[in-house]
Amino acid sequence: MNEIALLATALGIMGTICAIVFGYATFKRNKKIDDSTEGKESGTILTEIGYIKAAWDSVPSIQAQIAELKAQLSTTDYQIIKSYEYSLVGLDSPYDIETLHAERQAIRDQINTLENE
Repeated sequence: MNEIALLATALGIMGTICAIVFGYATFKRNKKIDDSTEGKESGTILTEIGYIKAAWDSVPSIQAQIAELKAQLSTTDYQIIKSYEYSLVGLDSPYDIETLHAERQAIRDQINTLENE
């Protein structure tokens, strides 16, 4: 019985050592694959972040363009008010109201286009 116990103990120790060796070998083999996969995923995420950042960076530019166009509109507000006052008292407008309206409408159309982007 003693010999069987020694044999069982020896087989148990050898089995444990084999399990450790095979486990470590598998770990090393899979680490290379995992590193490669992780690198590809990191690259994909960084690319997506780049696209998002580029889109986000364009927002202030669009807002600046809208502000500039609104400022252009405000520079002709007095002409609209003056033309309206003239029409209320029955006088001819000092400005070509059709041209003024067309120019202002073109600016408003540009603003609407930028706001919808």
